[in-house]
Amino acid sequence: MRIMVKGPSDPLEGSVVLSGAKNSALKVLTASVLATQPVILDNIPLDLGDIRTTIAMLCGLGGTVEEAPPGRVRITWPTGSPKAVVPDVGVSVRTSLLFLGGLLGRVGRASVPLPGGCPIGERPFDLHVMALEALGARCGVERPDRLTAEARTLRGARIEFPIRTTGGTENAMLGAVLAEGQTSLFNAHTRPEVGDLASFLCSLGADVAVHGSGRTDITGVNACAGGHHAVIFDNMEAITYAVCAAISGGSVAIRHFPEADLEVPMVYLREAGVCFRRRGDQMIVERPGSLCPLDLSTGTYPGVSSDMQPLLVALATQADGTSRITDIRFRGRFQYLEQLSALGADLEVEGNTIVVRGPTALRGTTVHATDLRGGAAMVAAALVADGTTIVENAEQVSRGYSSLPAKLSRLGARVEAVMC
Repeated sequence: MRIMVKGPSDPLEGSVVLSGAKNSALKVLTASVLATQPVILDNIPLDLGDIRTTIAMLCGLGGTVEEAPPGRVRITWPTGSPKAVVPDVGVSVRTSLLFLGGLLGRVGRASVPLPGGCPIGERPFDLHVMALEALGARCGVERPDRLTAEARTLRGARIEFPIRTTGGTENAMLGAVLAEGQTSLFNAHTRPEVGDLASFLCSLGADVAVHGSGRTDITGVNACAGGHHAVIFDNMEAITYAVCAAISGGSVAIRHFPEADLEVPMVYLREAGVCFRRRGDQMIVERPGSLCPLDLSTGTYPGVSSDMQPLLVALATQADGTSRITDIRFRGRFQYLEQLSALGADLEVEGNTIVVRGPTALRGTTVHATDLRGGAAMVAAALVADGTTIVENAEQVSRGYSSLPAKLSRLGARVEAVMC
């Protein structure tokens, strides 16, 4: 798949509706293995590649997944409980690891394919293992491509993470739901999808409390029932359309904009000259003048996430001056920079910092989507590039964005998806 962008675009105008958050939907789908009764989930972005992969894994575990577009799924376990071995469906996603905690609690053992996803540097799973072993599990690598875990009984524990980890926090939560006694997680992640997972677990009858201080407490229960839950809206999609509006100098109304989840990124964007104006359930994002340089570092929530870094670098190519954007989480998340340079960006890497000199006149060419957010950054930059830009390997982009070319087209961009 390719995404073709003809630029430079006129300033984007109009409105766009956000989809359900991919990173939240993936977690609640995997957590459904805990349910003994039917689960109904709403606002699931069913057209995303990672969602399709996770649903295929659920079906391989013996689940029945009934879909009702535009975004509802109903999950049941006709055999009473899921199988313990998550099948390799050909394309692995990082959230395959999250089947470990739920399956351990439900059936006492689990085997999952080691995760794939975006090649954005070293992303070890040792903190997942640490957390589950603290609960009483025995973990090991089976062949080079599968991780296994087994536990006759899970027991609550005090778990302190050396660094904030989203997946490690979530796996510990899932394992602790059916464990005996109380589990307390310290230095746990509190980003929005973690809170959404906690809300879903509570809808099943779990006892989970997420505290803003980085502590999460889980009191084990005997069993989880069924539940009905709607996942939150996608804050990364919101930032993407905000950047596209700003880089084009347009004015876009973003419906369901999760302002409470994006307060810190919005501060930096405002300092760069981007305006945000609330109107009902929409956020109007516009850039009335020139862009000022960005000077920021990624960090844990509520800060600027590493996922946002490529999009902000694309925006910085049009800022009037030198921007410095530091990524302290994933040092390998710079692979896309070579592609952005091919469009004419003036940038260099100093340690963990990307130095971007702007504004730069970008020119269309053929580039490669090295990962999900890097691919989205190429599309954003192409909006202001002179000529046609072709983003190859755009399957990476479709993993995390629902109908990105079509939504941008409705805002006035000349963008289309081309199947190879």
